[in-house]
Amino acid sequence: MSNEAQLTTRDLGEVENALRANLAKILARSNPKLGYGHWAALQIISKSPAPLSQAQLSSQLAGALKVDHDTVEMLLGELVSEGIITVKNDVYDLTLNGKSVLNDLNTQAQKVTAQTFSGIDPGDLIVAHRVVTSIANRASELLAD
Repeated sequence: MSNEAQLTTRDLGEVENALRANLAKILARSNPKLGYGHWAALQIISKSPAPLSQAQLSSQLAGALKVDHDTVEMLLGELVSEGIITVKNDVYDLTLNGKSVLNDLNTQAQKVTAQTFSGIDPGDLIVAHRVVTSIANRASELLAD
């Protein structure tokens, strides 16, 4: 039996909680009404190579957050109410305000990410990415069963 520490789901949970708390702090400074689900929606909308219909966005966001479509519709409605996204002809897009908000949020998040990863060997980060991706894929597969 090895004396080396083994990775556990608790370890992963603690990382997720710390990172999400940092993101919540960033979101609260920008707009106290924004939460993690809103952040995820903005990321999906902004990174999509083509405009997303309501059905496409709802499906992608529900899958990413592991929530139902009613929750997704609530999140999107809140972003519309805040003037961050708009929906025209069944297509979601960022407003000018939304683009500004997202740019500010991404800048702040990138700073925190850089500070978080600072001093960690790049090779270790590559291995960590591979391992975490594998765990996430397996957990998603189990959720689908």
